[in-house]
Amino acid sequence: MSQLDDIDEIRQLIARYCHLVDSGEIEAWVECFTDDGVLEVPGIRTEGREALLAMGAGIRENAAANPSRHVVTNVLIDVDGDQASSQSYLIMVSASVPPVLRITGTYRDRIRRVDGRWRFAERVATFDGTPAG
Repeated sequence: MSQLDDIDEIRQLIARYCHLVDSGEIEAWVECFTDDGVLEVPGIRTEGREALLAMGAGIRENAAANPSRHVVTNVLIDVDGDQASSQSYLIMVSASVPPVLRITGTYRDRIRRVDGRWRFAERVATFDGTPAG
């Protein structure tokens, strides 16, 4: 597999994550992570699939009550064997008429190939206007 193929698969992973979280398909969304995967958003760090599934219950409820669209852009990806990193901009808007801007920020990802599939080992979101740390 070429590095360009790896980059394309990682771009698909990033897009799949957005589609699944926005549609509330939490079981499939968790499959985007390694078994020990981490999702960190300001003030919350969630580790492992069981914890992500538990967190997902709230995400699913919110997706039903307040539908949104995650838009990820300006994606930079570096691949080194079975490890990769990426950084991108995040824009989240409501799926209402008219759409309302909810969040802007960045994702910083550590991605690992497991059993031939790229998955997030760690995804850290930082929201603009939120203190880092």
